[in-house]
Amino acid sequence: MPAYREEQPTSTPVTLATDQAVTELLFAAKTNLKKADPNSAVHKVYFNPDLSPQEAQKAYLRRQDRRLKNGGPNHVNSPLNALAPPFPATV
Repeated sequence: MPAYREEQPTSTPVTLATDQAVTELLFAAKTNLKKADPNSAVHKVYFNPDLSPQEAQKAYLRRQDRRLKNGGPNHVNSPLNALAPPFPATV
């Protein structure tokens, strides 16, 4: 898990009242994000769709399968072995 950095804002969940409002917001956001400066913070905006309990379960299973295919739950994208024994202390 990455270390927390103060310069990175936390996620802000937003709930909209209607499906129409969601559609309009996503359309406007995608249109405007394409026009934004690539170095600006707006390129770190992510829209996570609302999922039903069944859709959330399916998404979880897909992530779980992907993680297992990529080396298991303890796999880290690093050439180092996180499970290797520590070096002996020298004085």
